[in-house]
Amino acid sequence: MKQVNLVLMTEDYSIFSNLDGNRNINQPNLRALKRSMENELLQIPIIVNENLQIIDGQHRFQACKDLKKPIYYIIVKGYGLPQVHKLNAISRKWSFDDYLDGYANLGYDDYVKARKFRRKYGFGHLETLALLKGYNCLAGGDDRKRFFNGNFKIKSLSEAERKAEQIRMIKPFYNGYLRRNFIGAMLKLFSFESFDFNTFLQKLKYQSTKLVDCTTVNQYLLVIEDIYNYKTRRNDKIRFL
Repeated sequence: MKQVNLVLMTEDYSIFSNLDGNRNINQPNLRALKRSMENELLQIPIIVNENLQIIDGQHRFQACKDLKKPIYYIIVKGYGLPQVHKLNAISRKWSFDDYLDGYANLGYDDYVKARKFRRKYGFGHLETLALLKGYNCLAGGDDRKRFFNGNFKIKSLSEAERKAEQIRMIKPFYNGYLRRNFIGAMLKLFSFESFDFNTFLQKLKYQSTKLVDCTTVNQYLLVIEDIYNYKTRRNDKIRFL
């Protein structure tokens, strides 16, 4: 038997620090953990690096600190943010917002802007990526991987904001304006030279009941096509499919 990574114990919480880029504390998880610890304190150590930065177990650390319980910890030299990602991949997976906050908190400019954009407009993560990358469709798996790896780059923030503002102008006429497939349809429409948003908005004002929830992007395009061609001569009608 070989002894490695000795488990240590302390009640001096000040010696530990958070690792920049780690995800934020999930308050519901923290509250649940504290309730559990009040009943029984399991001696599950947190993992820190040689600088006593918390790699794994920040919720356990905060719960012990709040409850004034001792901290059990293991020091593993050389651990950093890549190991945080790997450890969390086999426990509770990081969400899109965990990665977004992590890189934004590290000062990655594109992630700082993306977080502000997402908070302002309330789009889902695939819709956010697609708008900021200037796509005419929803983002795919490769885009998610690049985002999670810290390699996300915004194509044009001003263009993304222009499209986002137009989508938000639809809200008074359609409560589902944030639905993923609806935004997917709008991204497609923005790529058509024949599509004029102001024309669509004006016609939507008189036909808002036609814009209903659809299950696919193409279904939305057919509905919007019908609205857009309202009172348009047959030879002048626009096709979006």
